[in-house]
Amino acid sequence: EKVTVSKAEFGVSSATLTDVTAELGTSDTKVYVRATSDLALGTYKATGTATDLAGNKATGLSSTFVIAKRADFKMTVLPGTTLVSFPLDPADTSINAVFSPAGIVSVSSYDTATGVFSSAVRDESSGELAGDLASVESGVGYVVVADAVSALVVPIPSLNASSIPPSTPIDIGWNLVGVTDVTGGSGGALQQPGSTIKLGEDYFPAKVTQVYSWNATSKVWQVLMTRPAVDGGANVIAGEAYWAYTTAAQVIVP
Repeated sequence: EKVTVSKAEFGVSSATLTDVTAELGTSDTKVYVRATSDLALGTYKATGTATDLAGNKATGLSSTFVIAKRADFKMTVLPGTTLVSFPLDPADTSINAVFSPAGIVSVSSYDTATGVFSSAVRDESSGELAGDLASVESGVGYVVVADAVSALVVPIPSLNASSIPPSTPIDIGWNLVGVTDVTGGSGGALQQPGSTIKLGEDYFPAKVTQVYSWNATSKVWQVLMTRPAVDGGANVIAGEAYWAYTTAAQVIVP
């Protein structure tokens, strides 16, 4: 019915803990919280001594947790053409930050409304990608042409509580769309390329009638989903992009 905390300590587990008893807050004298932020990477420890209304005393309360760096989005782009996407917006969305390896020859996206590709091509003199495609965003599919095996390492921050979850509008006709993912894996961990997101039938809205994927290894088109589908189609995969045909303007809500 009531708990009294006589002592609470907190800090980096390998160092001397700090007494934070006076910084605890509670609204019901049962659950006590100490708010903190901007903790550095590392392992932390919290200890406490508490007594309940009946006089039972707990002196060995202890817990540890780790603040670790969020994993980067790591994708290998093979020589030739690959369709790629990113589950959320990269930390740095500039085209040269995302597609930095020299083996990337060009990157293009497609605007269904205008029927026009926007592209950035590697400039031989500067070594930079240049053109009318300047930045990268989630929900958009990208046609990447490479002349060497290229490893993309892209920091992608998680969504916070004040972020608006992403959605992808698609127009009548063919759309080159990426795969977005709000919740991530276990504990909100970033889903890496190759991770299953959803069945095609569940990911693409009702008026999408045909979806194709491109196999960058065997260099062939593959049907991901056809409506009406018998089994829901194949899985939508993180890091991939798809050509999707819709008979009406809709919004993909992951």
